Amino acid sequence: GYDTLDKLLSMTEEQAAAVYGFADIMAHIAVVGLKENAEEMKSLASGAITISAASEGPFSGKTFCFTGELVSMKRADAEQIVRSLGGSCKSSVTKDLSYLVTNDTESGSSKNKKAAQFGIPVITEKEFLSLAGK
Repeated sequence: GYDTLDKLLSMTEEQAAAVYGFADIMAHIAVVGLKENAEEMKSLASGAITISAASEGPFSGKTFCFTGELVSMKRADAEQIVRSLGGSCKSSVTKDLSYLVTNDTESGSSKNKKAAQFGIPVITEKEFLSLAGK
């Protein structure tokens, strides 16, 4: 019967615990989590937030692959920078890759070797951020 966002957000812990597969602890976690995220969920449901990919920008037509540990940000944040500037990300090195980003450019990793084989520039996180204007 919880078929709308409003019904879901007004659910009590007791009601959640009555749902098949939920116990008291899971019900508590679910209800608390829903309350903590209620405003964002309502905003998303109302269509107030739109997500779009940039098709033009300084990275338009460029592809990036991130490997190894990034120091100043999470990988998802770096990938978001690429997309916001019109580029795309790959999880592997292919011959059409524009840049391999790693903080260990001298690594003997398979991605570094493949990038060298294909003649793909291997850049550091700092160089990536400079390209991105950050």
